[in-house]
Amino acid sequence: MGRLRTFLNDIISCSEVISSEKFGPVANKYRELAQEIGGSARRILDNPITQSPDTDQRKIKSMEEPLNVRFISFSIRIPLIVILHFSDVIKGEMFGPIDSRYRTYAEDVHVKGMLLLDFINGMLDLLKLEAGKLERNEQSVDVEEVVQEAFRIVVPQAMQGEVTLRWVPSKTKLPNLYCDRVHLRWMLLNMLSNAFDKPRQLVEVGTDLSKGLAIVLSNTGSDVLKDSLKSILTKSLIEQYGGQLSIVSTRNDGVTARLSFPPERIIRSVG
Repeated sequence: MGRLRTFLNDIISCSEVISSEKFGPVANKYRELAQEIGGSARRILDNPITQSPDTDQRKIKSMEEPLNVRFISFSIRIPLIVILHFSDVIKGEMFGPIDSRYRTYAEDVHVKGMLLLDFINGMLDLLKLEAGKLERNEQSVDVEEVVQEAFRIVVPQAMQGEVTLRWVPSKTKLPNLYCDRVHLRWMLLNMLSNAFDKPRQLVEVGTDLSKGLAIVLSNTGSDVLKDSLKSILTKSLIEQYGGQLSIVSTRNDGVTARLSFPPERIIRSVG
């Protein structure tokens, strides 16, 4: 939960820059929205789920009522949606022009809010998965499109760590996958978000079609899935599709993680 708390503290700091009018006057409405953003972030920080820096999947599973799926959804997810909506209003200048520096802070709040929402949704999915209640909206999914969606979410985090993020295009046309688009993006975000723990490194994402379809992430840092919750969720999710998660670490070459989907999940274009 350390990264979650870091993001929440960053959101609070950004909201205070706007509400305190650090760079000059802002419209009253923007100031009020920034105060609401800060208050929502503080409420999440005060939540029992985020209080302990070592909260993991085993601890969450052992929690009794009301610390269950409904409690997590209402006490964390809803305040996050408020943060996302209000930051979107500010960066979109819906109540008139605003200093570009305030807009940048609102954009940072929105990006970190999206990352946190993905994390919480993943936590809820894991609890549903454990209970056998996880729903899958399976469809034909363009793999490269989903990779680019994940990239757009983590680019600000990569830039802060001076990490080079690179997509390695396939030499042949990539087939689509038959899976849940949200789950695939979640698996990618799980791997990517932990690949930036060391500054000034290279993170590459490519594919391997030799046995089914594998999405391959390599980096020059440490374990791309050191977070136990993310590791368990990613492994559990891909196994729902008959696939495997494998991680290989070498002293000189860093870490390589593979999300391997079986041939029956591949949708090849006709003609």
